[in-house]
Formats: sequence, structure tokens, C-alpha cells
Amino acid sequence: MATVEKRTININEDNAAELCWADTLELEDGSYAFRLYLDGETDGWAHLNDAAKAELYPTATARPFKLDSYITASRSGGTMYVTLELEGTAVHEAKITSISKKEHSQLDITHDLISGSTRATDIAWQIDGSSTVSDFRVDSTTIDMYFNRYEVQGFKANRAKGVKDFHISNTNPYHGDIVEVTVELEEGAKWYGWYADPEHTVLLSADMNMVFESGNDVVAYAYATLGTGLHFKLGGQWFSSIEIMRKVNGQWTYIEKSDVDTSVPYVLWLLYNQTSGTLENSINTE
Repeated sequence: MATVEKRTININEDNAAELCWADTLELEDGSYAFRLYLDGETDGWAHLNDAAKAELYPTATARPFKLDSYITASRSGGTMYVTLELEGTAVHEAKITSISKKEHSQLDITHDLISGSTRATDIAWQIDGSSTVSDFRVDSTTIDMYFNRYEVQGFKANRAKGVKDFHISNTNPYHGDIVEVTVELEEGAKWYGWYADPEHTVLLSADMNMVFESGNDVVAYAYATLGTGLHFKLGGQWFSSIEIMRKVNGQWTYIEKSDVDTSVPYVLWLLYNQTSGTLENSINTE
């Protein structure tokens, strides 16, 4: 079952220069995170750098589904707006009219730019002031990001034979992470695929190396066969029996070659496997 993980980054007067880069504004002087003041500009940006985004995003490909934004700011005069932007688009805007510090928050923010974001996404705060002489300050700002984390499991399908081992590259991926599930077969085994169910009826992938982008919990069942050791001749060609079934008290049951009773007659039932496009067979003792 998917779990939710929260990742937080706080930008303040002690770390803004370490975690951000500035565009026409000043970073930290011991009393604010960043500000716009007496530089001839009415707007400027503080962008998260790569180190900051590595702290916020758990992996390079993980994508969040929502965020919370907190902005604490003040100004000496006029009006200022502080916006949290992803790729230049605002997802949270705060109007600042107070001389003293005041926190402005918006929770549970969802947006296509948020759910599609990764460490490669540009994340910035913009200060937009009403004059070039007022002191517009962001004292601190915080982002809480929320990520779904999934579970990937692998098993041998029912009656699978010849599956020697399998490997999952990431058993607890975040949404957006790439997962590779690989299988190792015994010599002579015939591979059918990865299935969503133990009875191998819902095919996920026919590739031995299944690669997918994580977006939900995944349980994959590896199905391969080595044959039963029983063979039949059809149209002058010999075929290997994959599975044997016996009807007991009205119910079909899978059996092994050693369970075949050679003292009774058998009727051969041919089955067509839609996945492999080949004839398969079961032996019925009715």
C-alpha cells in the first residue's frame, strides 16, 4: 500500500546564500532571507539551487502530488507581493502590507507543475514591490512537499518452473521513479512473462527485463515452464506438455508427472495459449 512522505525545506537568514541564487535581489544579511531594496528594481527572484532541491526531492525523478507553502515577510512602505513560482508560474501568492513580520500560508496546493516537477524544475520566490525605495523583505519561507511511495514485489507464479531468481532494482520507489524487474531462468526454461496475478492470466510484460515508471503498488509474478516430461504427437510433430490436470470430484486439479496413473486410459485435451500463440495440452483421466 502506498505511503505518503513529507519533505521540508526552510529558507531563512542563516542559509539563504547557501541554498539559493539571486536575480536582482539580496540574499541574507543575518536578519532576512532575501530582500529588494534601493537597487533600482521593483521585482527580483530567489531561486533554489541544486543542493536545495536535492534536499527537497528524495530522488532525481520523484514527483510530489501537493505542497504547502509558508511565507513570512514585511515591508517598510508601499505594497509588495511574494509569489512561489515553479517554472515561472505562481502557485502561491501573498500580499504583504505589514511593517512587522507576518506569516502567510497556503496548504494542500495542487497544480500540474507541482505533480510534474522534479529536481530539474526551477523553483523560485519573486518579490514584486510597488516602489524602488521601500525595503521589501522575506524573512523566511518554507515548502512542505508530499510524495507517494510505493511497494514493488516479485513472486513466482503458480506452477512456474525454471525461474531461477529475479531482481527488483527499487522495491520502494517514489512516484515517478524508474523500476526494473529482471528474471534469471534455468537452462531450457521457456519464458512467458510477468503477470499481475499468480494464475498468470493478466500479462504485465512479456519482456524478461520489465521496466516501468512507478505510479502505484506493483506485484509481479514470473511465469516460465520447463515442461512436465510428457510429450504428445500432433500432425507428425512432437509437443511437450506444459501442465497436467486431473478431475477429482468434479474439480480440475493440477498434478505432476509422477501422479499420472498409467493403468487408466487418458483423453488428450488441447488448449490454445493466446499469449504465446502455441498449442498446449492437459491430460484428462475421465
